[in-house]
Amino acid sequence: MKNLLLVISITVNVFLVYTFINLSSEDPPAASQGVEVERGPVSEQPPLERTVDRGEEPPLLQPEDQPSDHFEYLDYLRQQDLSESEIKQILLARIDSEYKNLEREQTEEYRYWQNPSRDRKEMMLQQLAWAAEKRDILRELFGDSVMDDPVFEDLFRPLNKKLGFLSSDAQIALQELMLTSQAETSSMFGRGFIREYRQDRLTANESMLAAIEELLTPEEFLEYQLRESRTANMMRRSMDGYDYGEQEFRDIFAIRQSTEIRPGQSGSDMRDPQVRAELQSARADVDNQIREYLGEDRYQELERVQDPLYRSLQAIGERYGNSEEDVIAAYEITTNSKGQIDEIRRNQSLSSEQRRTEMQELNEQTLEEIEAVVGEEAARSIQSNAAQFRYGRPEHRGPR
Repeated sequence: MKNLLLVISITVNVFLVYTFINLSSEDPPAASQGVEVERGPVSEQPPLERTVDRGEEPPLLQPEDQPSDHFEYLDYLRQQDLSESEIKQILLARIDSEYKNLEREQTEEYRYWQNPSRDRKEMMLQQLAWAAEKRDILRELFGDSVMDDPVFEDLFRPLNKKLGFLSSDAQIALQELMLTSQAETSSMFGRGFIREYRQDRLTANESMLAAIEELLTPEEFLEYQLRESRTANMMRRSMDGYDYGEQEFRDIFAIRQSTEIRPGQSGSDMRDPQVRAELQSARADVDNQIREYLGEDRYQELERVQDPLYRSLQAIGERYGNSEEDVIAAYEITTNSKGQIDEIRRNQSLSSEQRRTEMQELNEQTLEEIEAVVGEEAARSIQSNAAQFRYGRPEHRGPR
C-alpha cells in the first residue's frame, strides 16, 4: 500500500510540474482588436529569466500510455530524474498490483451459506508460486543484488527479523517449508477430529524439522532451534521473571536438547509407560545438570519463578505492597504446608475424619504464619488463591 501511494504521489508531482511549465511558457492572450483596454500604471520589474526548457523533460505518460513491458517502463522511469530507490519501489508496486489483479481473478464469489471450496494448501502454494515469479522479474530487472536490497526484503529475506543470519535462498526455502506444513496441518484439522490426527501432526512436525536440519548447516540449525524450537519457546515462557543472560540461555538450552526426548520423536509413543518412564528419567537428568550448572541458590530461584504458586504469590504481593522477601517467605511457608498435607493424606493409620481435622488445623496455623509476614489482607488472598496449588497441583518436576 505504501508503495502504491508513492507511485501516485510521484505521478501527481510530475504532472503538476509539467502543467506549471506548460502554462508559464504560453504567451498571454492578445486583446481583441478594436477594443481598448485600460491599464493602470505598471511598476517596472526586471525581466523574468526562463530557467526551465520544456524540451529538456520527456513528456509525462498517462497510465494508459505507459509501457506494458517492465524493461521499457524501467527505462522510462530512469528518464524522470528519480532516485534508484524510488524507481525500485515504483516497479515493485506495479508488479504487486499486477499479481493482486491475478489474485482477484481467482478469488471465489463470496457465498455466505458455503465454505470456500479451495483448499488452504492449494491457495498457499499459489501464493508461493507468485512470490517466486516476482523474484524472477526483479532479478531480471535489477540483477542479483536485489536479493540483499532492503526495498525487496519481504520477498527475498522474508524471515529476516528472527533469522537474519540466513542467506536469502535459505530464508525463502525455509519459509516455503514452514508455510506448506502449516497449510497441511490446517487442512487436516479442518475435517472431523480423530485421535490419529494428533500423531499425524507430530509426525509431520518431525518430518519438517528433519527437512529443515537437512537444509541448513549444523551451526545455522542450532541458531534456528534457539529461536524457533518448541524447547526454546517453552524456556522463554517459563524463565520469564528470572534474571538470566544470553549465554545462560544457550547453555541451559544445550543441556535440555542433549538429554530430553521430543514428544512425537520416532518411537516415543507417550501412551507407552516405558516411554513415559524414560522421559521422566531424562528430565531428572536435565534438572541435575542445570542445578550443577547454575549452583544451588540460582537453581532454587529458577524453580520458584517456574512454579505457578510462586507466580500467584508474586501477583498478590504486588497488589498488597509486599516486598520480594515477604513473597519468598510466604512461598516457603505455603510449600512446607503443602508437603505436610501430603504426608497427612498418605498416612493410612488415620481415619478420614482425623485427616480432615489435622489438615484444618494445619491450614489455620499456616494462615497465622503467613499473616505475620505479609499482613491480614494479603494472607487472606493467599489462602483463597493458593488453595488450588496446595491441594491439587502436580508434583514439581524442576526447571523447564
